[in-house]
Amino acid sequence: MSSELERDLERALGEAPGPDPGVTDRALRSALEALPSPADTRRIRRRRLALLLAACIAAFVSGGVTLAATDGRLPGIGPALTPARPATSGAPAHQRPVVVAPGEAISALIGDRGLVVTARRARTFTDRLSGFASSPAAFYAIEARAGHLRAVQAATGRVAWRFRVAGTPTDPVWAPFPIRVAYLLHGRRGLEVHDIWGNGTHDFAVHASAAPVAPSWRWDSKAFAFVRGDGAVVVHDVIGGRDIALHPACGLRTAAAVAFAPSGGRLAIADRHGHLRVVDTTGHAPALCTTVARGLPSIGWIGANQLLVGAGTILSRIVIHRVGTGYDATATPGTIAGLAASPDGRRIVLALESGSRMRVLIAATPRFSEEAAPLRLLRTLADQPVAGRGPVPLSWL
Repeated sequence: MSSELERDLERALGEAPGPDPGVTDRALRSALEALPSPADTRRIRRRRLALLLAACIAAFVSGGVTLAATDGRLPGIGPALTPARPATSGAPAHQRPVVVAPGEAISALIGDRGLVVTARRARTFTDRLSGFASSPAAFYAIEARAGHLRAVQAATGRVAWRFRVAGTPTDPVWAPFPIRVAYLLHGRRGLEVHDIWGNGTHDFAVHASAAPVAPSWRWDSKAFAFVRGDGAVVVHDVIGGRDIALHPACGLRTAAAVAFAPSGGRLAIADRHGHLRVVDTTGHAPALCTTVARGLPSIGWIGANQLLVGAGTILSRIVIHRVGTGYDATATPGTIAGLAASPDGRRIVLALESGSRMRVLIAATPRFSEEAAPLRLLRTLADQPVAGRGPVPLSWL
């Protein structure tokens, strides 16, 4: 069998045509044509060098932006920074744990004094302020006084721009991308809502009738919420200029605080009677209704699905589930006059009024638990006599 197979193979190979002598030449010629010419080689080398140079420039620019945003440090690298102390204090700084991360900033208006706290320093701003707010990373601060707004460099106090207004501006709030500032203006016709570019130009009158409630920006800086004079909540689109009024619900008719979540489109609305409403302004989820402590509310989100509401001496924590909400409460050593949460949600800053003094404190975010636990205080930022009762605007950006 094997010998027959071998004879068949020999016969088939003998009948096969011989090789074409031009095949080898054509293959060699095609291979040579596929090789790049010396000019093409030089162009490829120049292109690679250009790409390498562009990558180096991008790395330098990115590094510079990171260093500027983190106040001169790379995140997570190097020793902890020395905590700052308020500029009004004459006592030497003590070594305490840093609770404000690099690249973040806390700002507050206590009476008529502004305060900015970063990982490295604390700075006060005086001279009869009617409103105050720091930009993200504390590059600039907005000072509001009767007759004008002014932006200054938070680290040096150098004036960046000044804008005159016909009235007294209050409650300035920087957009998360610091390209715009929303504020309220007490003018001859009443309280108005305004929106101005972050460079001090293009001031817009958004609404001619507003309630004395600080606006709140959406995470993408394309819209902010404010409270109309009749107590209704309005979402203003700064790109298209359209206003969307939210219909009353949950027994809540006169909003006293509004706050957008740090991501998504959820908006929390609270009143003085303990009503809390959470609306998904994107329309992807139904509105939620719950109750919290009575009193002047302050709202701070600690994530896309959790928020804190401070009112009276109770700090309420609400967890939003797919169906319904969870609730927990923590007592505070004073009446809550202001509240803000850190970007990572692990810490909060509170303004607490007790007796005749106002304290601004950093505390650990209360854990969600069935067991009551005291509020864990981490650091005192300010402690001074009460200059006037009312909310203390706070932000942690």
